[in-house]
Amino acid sequence: YYSRCLKGFHMSGQAPYGYQLEPTVVEGIRTKKMVADPETSQYVKLMFEMYSEPETSFGDITRYFEEQNIKVYGKSLFRTFISQLLRNPVYAQADLELYEFFKSQGAAIVNDASDFAGTNGCYLYQGRDVKEDKDRSLKDQILVIAPHEALIPSDVWLKCRKKIRVFNKDVSRKIHGLPEKLNAGVADMP
Repeated sequence: YYSRCLKGFHMSGQAPYGYQLEPTVVEGIRTKKMVADPETSQYVKLMFEMYSEPETSFGDITRYFEEQNIKVYGKSLFRTFISQLLRNPVYAQADLELYEFFKSQGAAIVNDASDFAGTNGCYLYQGRDVKEDKDRSLKDQILVIAPHEALIPSDVWLKCRKKIRVFNKDVSRKIHGLPEKLNAGVADMP
């Protein structure tokens, strides 16, 4: 499993929302490759476009999808789904900006920087030694260039990812009663 993920193979399970699986051969081994689903990939792009706007919240997106009667897997959209989708680098075009972001966050990057050409998405795997919360920390997680084409420009993906991190830090501080002045400068953090 570990060696297959290092080569960028699609591991078991269904494709992430917005993609479908097609059979392919990688290094002489039969596997599956993700390709954009014509209908649902448009909804993924819409979620990223909406959330990349400074004042748009998860609630705004769920309300819009409900008003437009857009269903995800036949159900109403919910906030935790949006949060997970927006953090997933499978959608992001792997370019040098994305490479630098993951490198600065302590992720183990399998590919060389020169492989980050801005076309393909990435897989992010939990490394063998990950001890921290995988949703909050990227330290020691493994980033691999995937064979599929990404749906979202890296600058939009990074804007969404950073917005989620700032929101989570603000909520955590408010819940734990820390002084508001400790929030200063949080928006500048990666």
